Amino acid sequence: MIFHYCSVCGRVMMAHKPSEKDVMCCETPMTVLEPNRTESDMEIHQIVRRQIGYFLTVSLPKHPVMDLHHIEFIAIETDQGFQFRTIEKGQEPIANFILSKQENILHVYAFCNIHLLLRS
Repeated sequence: MIFHYCSVCGRVMMAHKPSEKDVMCCETPMTVLEPNRTESDMEIHQIVRRQIGYFLTVSLPKHPVMDLHHIEFIAIETDQGFQFRTIEKGQEPIANFILSKQENILHVYAFCNIHLLLRS
């Protein structure tokens, strides 16, 4: 999964494969985001997964929930595609997903408005 970020408006776009041309937003090429390894190691950015059967809950229990510092979305990448949940300002960073019988999780992502892309 590839994430593109617009440094002008803050929009994030996901793609399942690389583009041969620049992805544009606000008349500017978007930046390909790499997971922020330094910030992912911080305790407040620890992504917690809890799976019971086909139900998966993803949370960042120690992350601030403020207008100035918050999680904007949580996404999972599996061997069958990806799923995405928007987290509204003021909402706890928790997302629920339903997996299919044979689906395996490859990566879990969260997007912090300050520290950008996080991955577990």
